[in-house]
Amino acid sequence: MPKHLAMKYEYNQNVYSVDADTLGETALDYLVEYGWKQSMGDSIAGRAKKTAETETLRFAKLDFKVDNPTADQLDTAATTHASDIEAAVKQELHAILTKRRDAIQAGSIQVGGGGQRNPYETLCWNIAAEMVVAAFIDKTGKKPKKDDAFDTLVDNALVKYRADVEKEAEARQKRVAKIKIEI
Repeated sequence: MPKHLAMKYEYNQNVYSVDADTLGETALDYLVEYGWKQSMGDSIAGRAKKTAETETLRFAKLDFKVDNPTADQLDTAATTHASDIEAAVKQELHAILTKRRDAIQAGSIQVGGGGQRNPYETLCWNIAAEMVVAAFIDKTGKKPKKDDAFDTLVDNALVKYRADVEKEAEARQKRVAKIKIEI
């Protein structure tokens, strides 16, 4: 194996890369079986269309002030807001590809499934999700729909408010550690 091997995946004028010498055994096993490009491509399969449909629906509801836009209203919204919808798709795919690259580098994706769970990261994600729900309720008066857009909001909140999330996670872990159980 060469001394330095960088794996790259390019999409939408963005480059997602990792250096092979920074990967652990689990990550290398995964990449050997599935391949870097296949894994990156799989992570966004079908997502552009879904994001475009979600954004078109959102704009149609806003523009026509209806809950269930007609096909004509959806077409009009898609045409009127084409550049905004395209930007939303690019942003969504960028977030997904970045998340996949980071997960591969961390070794959290394994052959045969999504990999082992990291309880601390799961706790942090759940705290960020609680923050997003609270902010959404404050803004709209109702709970958000749990979909891909929600997951993206949570992922973004986790990055932006990481220090606050980790502080809360550590506080929760300390409280839980005080609870004594028999096993």
